[in-house]
Amino acid sequence: MDLALRQRGVLVVEVTEDSPAGKTGLKPSEEEAEVDGMPIYIGGDVIVGIDDAPVHEFDDLLLYLTYDTEVGQEVTLTLLRGGEKTEVVVKLTNRPDVSEWNMLFGGDESEDTNE
Repeated sequence: MDLALRQRGVLVVEVTEDSPAGKTGLKPSEEEAEVDGMPIYIGGDVIVGIDDAPVHEFDDLLLYLTYDTEVGQEVTLTLLRGGEKTEVVVKLTNRPDVSEWNMLFGGDESEDTNE
């Protein structure tokens, strides 16, 4: 992936086609490798920043989205793509509720905790 040994960030593993990420052209991992007997994803974009905030791990991204943004807002993601830094603008939408999520990803309807 042409990354520095100590590079931090969030690897984009999957992108839903009609999502804001999909419409922006975020690139997901396309390969799987094995390290110490464990499967890992490789390739794809690595998110290293959102607006002016650094992203070192998934919690950084999730907390920023939860507390510092709202639906309809545009955010700038700083990415590493093929070893080069680039930026993309994403317009945020509502996250799907559990039933929509299950329809998209084939989950079980009984997983809804509102029952």
